[in-house]
Amino acid sequence: MYGPGQWEHQQPVGSGSDGVATNVKCYGTQTGSVVLSVSGGTPPIGYQWSNGATTKDLVNVGAGVYTVTVRDANGCQSVSSYTISQPTEIAAVFQPTLPTCSNLTGGSVRLVSISGGTAPYSYTWSTGSTASSISGLSGAPIC
Repeated sequence: MYGPGQWEHQQPVGSGSDGVATNVKCYGTQTGSVVLSVSGGTPPIGYQWSNGATTKDLVNVGAGVYTVTVRDANGCQSVSSYTISQPTEIAAVFQPTLPTCSNLTGGSVRLVSISGGTAPYSYTWSTGSTASSISGLSGAPIC
């Protein structure tokens, strides 16, 4: 209770608010996040994200622009937007070489080009090889 001429200063929500967006790790995945740091305001503090979430931090979201409204018990609010990006989709071009009748294990697959994603790239073939290209492949040649 305050007497005449006395008042309590309420610091508005968001005077010290900040957020850190973490981009999606792989194209099309839901690994992005925004971690908020909010100071000031009168508890309880409420959060309303543009995707419907009501948590302080936004986790496991895809690429996009997300807006959060932070509101304190007095109705003071702060609105901030965060952009979560993603790498482009990986596109790889391979050149196969088929085995021949004279070389039944002469098949190969050579990496011609790769783009998108986030380098460095890693490879795992069904043969267990982790090289970008493989050789010594057998199959049924057309003779």
